[in-house]
Amino acid sequence: MGKEKQEEAHNSQKDNQFPSTCLDSCFIQKSLKISLFFKPLFLWHFIFICVFCCAYFLFHYWDYLLFLKDSENFFNHSLILTSYDSYFYAKGAKEFLESLNVAVPYLSILAGVFAKIFGLDNVLVWSSVAFSVSFGIVLYGICFFALEYFEILTSKSNQIFAFLGAFLGAFAPHFYQRTGAGYFDTDMLLLSLPLFAIFCLWLYIIKQKFHWLALFGFLGFLSVNWHNGIQNILLAGFLLYLGYEGLFFCVKRYFKTPILEISSVFLIVLAPSNLGILFLVFALLMIKTRKMMIFCFLIACVYAYFFGLFNPLIAQIKAYLFGEIQYSSAYIYASVVDSILETSSHGFETLVQRSGGWLLFVLGLIGFLCFGFYFVLKRHNFIYLCIFLFPFLLLGFASLELGVRFSLFLAPILAFGVVLFFAGILDIMRRFLKTSMVVFAGYVALFLATLEYSIPKPILTNQEIESLQSFCFLKDDIVFSWWDYGYALEYFTKAEVLLDGGLHSGSINYPIAEILMNKSPILARNFSLILAQKMQNTPKNQWKLLFEQIIQENKSNPSIFLDSLQKKDYNIGDLPKGEVYWVLPKRIMPLVANIHSFRNVNLQNGKRLRESVFVYGDMPLKSAEEYFVFSDFYIKRSQDGIPLVKVFWEGRKIVMDFEYLKSNLVQWLIFRNNPAMNLVFENDFVVVYQVRK
Repeated sequence: MGKEKQEEAHNSQKDNQFPSTCLDSCFIQKSLKISLFFKPLFLWHFIFICVFCCAYFLFHYWDYLLFLKDSENFFNHSLILTSYDSYFYAKGAKEFLESLNVAVPYLSILAGVFAKIFGLDNVLVWSSVAFSVSFGIVLYGICFFALEYFEILTSKSNQIFAFLGAFLGAFAPHFYQRTGAGYFDTDMLLLSLPLFAIFCLWLYIIKQKFHWLALFGFLGFLSVNWHNGIQNILLAGFLLYLGYEGLFFCVKRYFKTPILEISSVFLIVLAPSNLGILFLVFALLMIKTRKMMIFCFLIACVYAYFFGLFNPLIAQIKAYLFGEIQYSSAYIYASVVDSILETSSHGFETLVQRSGGWLLFVLGLIGFLCFGFYFVLKRHNFIYLCIFLFPFLLLGFASLELGVRFSLFLAPILAFGVVLFFAGILDIMRRFLKTSMVVFAGYVALFLATLEYSIPKPILTNQEIESLQSFCFLKDDIVFSWWDYGYALEYFTKAEVLLDGGLHSGSINYPIAEILMNKSPILARNFSLILAQKMQNTPKNQWKLLFEQIIQENKSNPSIFLDSLQKKDYNIGDLPKGEVYWVLPKRIMPLVANIHSFRNVNLQNGKRLRESVFVYGDMPLKSAEEYFVFSDFYIKRSQDGIPLVKVFWEGRKIVMDFEYLKSNLVQWLIFRNNPAMNLVFENDFVVVYQVRK
């Protein structure tokens, strides 16, 4: 019995040790000096990372050269950003620069800081490339230290495999195409921050050094505040960790890791609150002194309870799985998530293609799942790294239902899995080391040579931006438009815009969609003025409740209220300051059916009200008969008897039913029929109406 305990203690001590060539000689020793940098191990780290960074920047610069071929991609000699979301964060960066407003996303603050040095335009265009390279560096570190932990190969071989693994991850299409020039979005650090945090946590479990836990705490806090979706990944990893530790305790009657310390930090990091950093520092100080750990854990539990540990997870489940977002007990609105192309379900072939092809996909899965289990049997504490990475794998496969944007999270798993695959093969067949390394290097070269991807193009043209700036909105003016277009309006003009995609709120989409898709121009005028007046007297962070507040003030329900707005003698009350405008870009026309979906909902139960037909383009429709009214406008009847209207507009064919034909949006944009507003601006790209007071 005593011999078994000694053997178990010896194995546990072995699991908690890296070989001396790894952390002890690289990062942990307190006597580390600058001269150590010139030792071969550090020098080769530096060389590999520099080569990777140069290659990464060079590939993105080649893509940027494609934009240079078309002057429409540039405005004021700067690349137009490649997503509408980019202008949401760009507007925040501009606010930070102008007033040091810190109530903006972390990405906006980061851009504002660097804009002081490099200029805002340069930062908006190139920060995605500059910061996303950190993903490859973090992945390099994870691969290298995992291989060092296995003690299979030499440090030089581990560096080569880590270098190639970083290439596979950073150049996978689902990551690479979301981090190019002009793609100013949180994706640039969406993987780097949580992966680095998880890496530090694993090192804490292995080495039991406090500074790794502190690093995990601060990086985890930064990750969750960088993008609240990261909270769900870390929470899933935490729950898996608790499950494994609970199972281990049931078998061995003791905890393998310092579960109170880790749980305390996790609970604080995962609960979203501005006070989180203070509680985190307090908890770390108590852990450092190793006093009252039970008390520290209880404080963390109370903190997590009061600040809603599971609230973000519940919100994500409602949004992505149940397709409805309810912001009050009164009404249920159409889901914004359901209307985003990147959150639409897709096929398995698409997932494989975005992952870099079948070979990378299969080898990565075999490596992470099969050889990951193989290495867990050899070095037991490797299981903790696998546990915390496993939610990335789950979320990557969930992209089949949740949308292609989530396939991004497969990038580190597949790249790390390929490294584990070749490392496992080498452990089994050590005499083929050089051959296997050549094969791996050749595979990476083949992967890059056959890589297929498409980089996002600028979402606006030079002439569209000039159109926005040619009409001078004043400070007190209110502008209404549709969803994502609000980003560009706020960035390039001084106007206040109600609707933008950053709010992701069906409660805001509903009144805008009601105005655009209703057939009453009187309702459009009255409702626009009421919303504008309410916007000017309500804090911006409460705009998602505007519609419900208006209903409550009128002591009515939505149906009765909307009917009353169609009366010419409706008493609006106080008029808004400044002017009220509707900005309708012509590119909005393909989105008409999408806009209608936000209005076509019963607010009491969330069910769709009616079926309707709108087809933009050349999609074939079966029809029983048709008869012309005149050359470019005729009516035909579908097989189920619904009369459809066919219109040729701007060189495109549009087929719609009469509900769409009579809608304000179609009348304003196609026929310029808007008796309640004044047409004040029009060109080939945009139409602007001024609401009559």
